[in-house]
Amino acid sequence: MNSTMLANVLNALKPAARSRLRHVTLLNGTKHYMGPIFDPSLRGELVHQEPPFKEDLGRLPYPNFYYALEDLVASYLPSITHSVHRSSIIIDSIAFHSHRIPVVYSKDVWSISEDVCARAKKKHNWAFFMEKENSSDASVALIVGITGLAGFSLAEALKKPTTPGRPWKVYGIARRPLPRWFPAFLVDGFISLDALDCADTANKLSPVAHEITHVFWVSMQHHGNEEVNISVNSTMLANVLNALKSTAPSRLRHVTLLTGTKHYMGPIFDPSLRGELVHQEPPFKEDLGRLPYPNFYHALEDLVASYLPSITHSVHRSSIIIGIIFPVLKAEGIKAAFLPETMPTYYRTPPAH
Repeated sequence: MNSTMLANVLNALKPAARSRLRHVTLLNGTKHYMGPIFDPSLRGELVHQEPPFKEDLGRLPYPNFYYALEDLVASYLPSITHSVHRSSIIIDSIAFHSHRIPVVYSKDVWSISEDVCARAKKKHNWAFFMEKENSSDASVALIVGITGLAGFSLAEALKKPTTPGRPWKVYGIARRPLPRWFPAFLVDGFISLDALDCADTANKLSPVAHEITHVFWVSMQHHGNEEVNISVNSTMLANVLNALKSTAPSRLRHVTLLTGTKHYMGPIFDPSLRGELVHQEPPFKEDLGRLPYPNFYHALEDLVASYLPSITHSVHRSSIIIGIIFPVLKAEGIKAAFLPETMPTYYRTPPAH
């Protein structure tokens, strides 16, 4: 029944011309670790996983519609990625309906739950919540390029109490030491390393590699030749991902890439290609295809896509990032700053005050 419902929805969305569907999020639960506890015909023979429950625990040898849903969405890889969220118990304002009618919980449901918890040597259901707060479900970010405008803003956003996935633990990476103007409370740990150096990257990340669940890639090096850009930026990303994935057990599950509109315009800063570029026509849309020119953005996307399905990824193509950089320049003792001549003059003109 549940597989049929999901299949009908996905089949209705995917055949559509220019389908933009790219990710499916499944909410299931701890039956992944306990088995089909609500099936009376199987209840007596179930042998569940031992808590604490961790995401990398394998499947139990019993029928389970959670597994069927996961297999169904996985069959759409790589065109559709997916994530699975196994909640234990969801508690919200459910004591009353909108008409203030009390909700009566099924005694059978709670007795089963209590029985499972008792056999797991737990006093009551809250024990599962207490474990979850300090378990492998915690969100731990690694921001690569944290001292830039995008990295700084991202650290600020992750530390807000309203941010999804909260509370976030945040580690930051940059080549240079953390600057004086950067608020220390925004990071739980800062690492200065050269991501082009494979050994340096592995050594510096090894103490925290087992914690990282999300990588936010907001770092890039720009050179005049796009082939050099591809080599340099791909090497940096590969070194970081290899350092995180080689740890046992690795918790890394998602990589966020910050790129830009070169996806639609081509390598506009490579003087050897500038005369032959034919760009996409605006407005730029996410489902526009790649242009037939070398582009390190594409190389980064292909690299993270090679880790599917164990790691999902998202790509964010910003046009222009605007930030208040003048207080930063003052704090760093920089009296004058000049932006590249390739940028239009209306980007290079400083404010009057």
